[in-house]
Parts: sequence; structure tokens; C-alpha cells
Amino acid sequence: MKKIMLLLLAALLLSGLVSCRIRETDPTEVITEISIADGIVTDAVWMGEAAAYARDVVADRVKTLSASGTQIAKAEITGLTHMNTGTVGLTDGLNLYLLEYRLTPKEAAQKTAGLTWDGDRITEADGNGQPYILLHFLENGDGSVTWTRVTVTNEKEIETRFGTPEMLDKYGGNPYTAACMELYGETK
Repeated sequence: MKKIMLLLLAALLLSGLVSCRIRETDPTEVITEISIADGIVTDAVWMGEAAAYARDVVADRVKTLSASGTQIAKAEITGLTHMNTGTVGLTDGLNLYLLEYRLTPKEAAQKTAGLTWDGDRITEADGNGQPYILLHFLENGDGSVTWTRVTVTNEKEIETRFGTPEMLDKYGGNPYTAACMELYGETK
């Protein structure tokens, strides 16, 4: 069993789905490698898809900060929490994940408005709260699964748009279910 776990870990390391060091970059270069903190399970197919989407969301945030003059030396996904939404059917469903990450600036950055800091690292939270990523999956009948990235939403939108009495009544009192169903419906 131990040997199998070591082989699995080696395969994950080689595939880039678990933590890796970010190389030193040119000060003007935007980093492209995003590590995932130890303890975040990415070996299940659905978590691998969520991790890939999360990496792209964090990479976009790094590019945005870079364009505004804040160069990032290291980026790490520190949390990827699957939310209970009750939106899974027999052959398809919607998965919603709370995304947490930390970005380390190359230089001691001035703590500017709109950024939330955890010590010397920028966090995922902003004026809209924490981000959530939404994915749709469809089992194809041949053993394969098709994953579709639906959207990125945030805590504020979930609370204000999907946490209303009307939405809660419509979706059994769960704002996450309301967010999944409504946001997915908007993309169809």
C-alpha cells in the first residue's frame, strides 16, 4: 500500500497537480506556475479539474496585479473547498468550490485599498469577498466525463443575489444551490 501511495505521489508531482517551487523570474515576467498547498487532495478526477480551473483563476489575478504594477514572486492555492449544493444528478451535476490563495509580491508592496493581506501575502478576498468557481460535469456513457467551466462568482454575489428570500424559497434554503442553478442557467 505504501509503495502504491508513493507511486501515486510521484505521478502527481510529475503531472504538476501538486506543489512545486516557482522559479525565479525576470522582474517584468508574469509567473505562470501556481503551486497547491500540501493537504489539498487533487488525485480524484473532479478535484483535478477543479484544481486546473483554480490555477487559471489565480493566474488571471496575477496578470491583473502585474498589469497594475504589483509583480508576484510566488502564488499558492491554499484552499479548494467543495461546497454542498445538492446539484448532482445521475449523469451530470454542478460543483461549486470556495477558492483560497496567497500571492507573495516580489517587493515589499504598499498595502493598497482593495487588497486583503495575510502578513506579507495578498489573499483571495477583495471587496466582494472570497471567490467561488463553478464547474458542470456530464458523464458521456462511455466511462468518460466532460467538464465545463461555468463561471467564477464571489461571496457578495452569493449573499446578495442568491441569498434573497425568493431564491432561498425556490432552492430549498441553500444560497449555494441557488447560485449553481441560476448561474448555470445563464450560460445555457
